[in-house]
Amino acid sequence: MLLVEFCACAVLVILAGTRLSRYGNWIGEVTGLSGAWIGMVFLAAATSLPELATALGTVLAVADKHAAADLAFGDLFGSCAFNLLIIVLLDVLSRKTSALGVGRRGQVLTAGGGAVMLGVAAVGFVMTQVVGGVLHDFGWVFSLIILVSYLLMVRMSFNYERARPDERDEVSEAPYRGSRGSLYARFVLAAALIVVSGLWLAKIGEALAMVEFRLGAGTFTLGESFVGTLFLAVATSMPEVVVTVAAFRVGAVNMALGNLFGSNVFNVAIIPVCDAAVGGRLFAYGSMRNLIPLGLAVVMTGVAIVSLMRPVKRRAGRLGWDSALLLILYVAGMIALLRSGGH
Repeated sequence: MLLVEFCACAVLVILAGTRLSRYGNWIGEVTGLSGAWIGMVFLAAATSLPELATALGTVLAVADKHAAADLAFGDLFGSCAFNLLIIVLLDVLSRKTSALGVGRRGQVLTAGGGAVMLGVAAVGFVMTQVVGGVLHDFGWVFSLIILVSYLLMVRMSFNYERARPDERDEVSEAPYRGSRGSLYARFVLAAALIVVSGLWLAKIGEALAMVEFRLGAGTFTLGESFVGTLFLAVATSMPEVVVTVAAFRVGAVNMALGNLFGSNVFNVAIIPVCDAAVGGRLFAYGSMRNLIPLGLAVVMTGVAIVSLMRPVKRRAGRLGWDSALLLILYVAGMIALLRSGGH
């Protein structure tokens, strides 16, 4: 039954995600906003709502707050790393050059902002758990900094895109002929389907993750951080995969990349919401193992930024060095996380 549910949900995500990317492009067309900004704000928010609902639902529903914090952090940071792994898929689909090589320099602003917000989260972990003392109960300060950083990022990105109207995607789509009201309604409907299907996928992933595996005469489970980072993160990131690939295929490259980097920014901005739900003690409840997927997301973002600044010209097969490195880093990070806490 889990397999049947997964297939049905995957079909729903593909249909809704394809429509959502098309509607996002048309919204940019009728409003004059760039595809990159549409991707960073509207598509990122729509495709990241499953992460919001899953992380918030976890910290509210799970009685053990330490386990809940690990699942929430694993979901959010794992989703950030997995979103960057999607670049590898885009690189395979890109025939002439690397996927990041055709992105605009404006993507560096969004990617860099995401790295800064992840850095603030890392400092929050260190200050509340390693330093401890009076700072143990003041993790909410870092959540507040993250929230302010997100609002500044949206504003700076908007100003950047408005100042550079020439950085537009050349999309192989017919122009929109209908009314704005109808377009917005369709976008909201597709986004709602994405949210429902994303939450459904998260539930399926959670059910699969709780299975007790047998190894020889014994059994083992994977641990909350690994479950959150791999199963929940991949499940809730399925909408990003579909929407990003659909946008990339029609030529909306910057919308696709804006969705990926914007989703990471939005994912980190979910931390203050979850923190408020547990009285400002989310960083104190989380374990230091969460620094593994967090650090992985930061390093992978750094690789993406370097590739955006210096596009890859030579490729080995269907992958550039940047995508190959992203793939290696992700696999190594998952192995390190599993070895650090599986039991």
